[in-house]
Amino acid sequence: MPDEPSSHASDDAPSDEPEARDASGAEEPAWGLAGYDPTPRREGSEGGIRLTPPLLALLIILPMVVAGVVAWFAASLMAPENKSRLSADVANVLNAFSQGSGSAGAIVSRYEGETPPLFPSSIPKYPDASLVSAVMQVTGEDVSYLVIYDTTDSRQKVADYLDKQLGSEPWTIDASQDGRDSDVRQFSDSSDPNLRALYLIAESKQDDRTTIVVSAQVTSGARGLLKQPYSPGGGKPLPDGFPDKVPQYPGSTVIESSFQKQSGTTQFTVSLVTKDDAAKVLDYYRGQLKDGGLTVDGGPSATPEATPSDTSVTFSDDQQTVGGQISVAPFAEDESYTRVDLQVTAKSSQ
Repeated sequence: MPDEPSSHASDDAPSDEPEARDASGAEEPAWGLAGYDPTPRREGSEGGIRLTPPLLALLIILPMVVAGVVAWFAASLMAPENKSRLSADVANVLNAFSQGSGSAGAIVSRYEGETPPLFPSSIPKYPDASLVSAVMQVTGEDVSYLVIYDTTDSRQKVADYLDKQLGSEPWTIDASQDGRDSDVRQFSDSSDPNLRALYLIAESKQDDRTTIVVSAQVTSGARGLLKQPYSPGGGKPLPDGFPDKVPQYPGSTVIESSFQKQSGTTQFTVSLVTKDDAAKVLDYYRGQLKDGGLTVDGGPSATPEATPSDTSVTFSDDQQTVGGQISVAPFAEDESYTRVDLQVTAKSSQ
């Protein structure tokens, strides 16, 4: 398919089109982002940022860049009365991403003046750049980010700094384009194959400001993000006949319980969760069981760096009417909780 005609066939070739002028006949100054070209364009011509075919192919993996940047520059072209890049331009980028580029079932959230949750902190940030706004899109277990920064430093200074950062491990620049009006860098992290990212750097000729668009996509990056906070709920009662000598840990919640009777004994299994750490739980049970006349084994008091011998205690009485083991461990669903497992055997008369 033949290429569409363009008023920018090359950077050096002269244009047959007349220069845009205002009512007085003076040349109309450039305005907004440097991607705006005041030259009148024929139908089908392209203006603003021009990406080479190889780089466009790479941009496909980060579709929010294409949608957002197109909306940004299109908004500028349709409003020539605006003489500088306003915050509305940023809104157009973000709205295009949040409304037009999402997949079915995607969850899109917008953030003002802050980065979204779990945004990769390893991505180099230009010093003293101001965070304008951001969008996060979650599709299944994957998450994409579009984050926009502003700085008063020149585009060249920004590009030089970011190139230096991307020139060291673990970063690799996979594609690069230096245009008349903007710079693009596609890069990846050799230590994290799930992360792909891109910088687009453009500057306003009127307000001496450079805008840095950071786009990133993290495969499986939403697993921790979408996890709902754990709540133990109202809990369950201890089983009937559970020995009084083995109390429920104060403030804990029973999440599971069972019992089985056989050969004149009853075997109980009870699982609790508590916000207290393992050391505190085991110290409590050692004291309570000893005060109840039981013999307690299980090594020294547990510490935050608990070894296997510090994660459980065993107990029994001289008459062998009650005995068992108490084990503690981080709760798998939320490690801010401690899981306490009580395994108790008691004579059925208890």
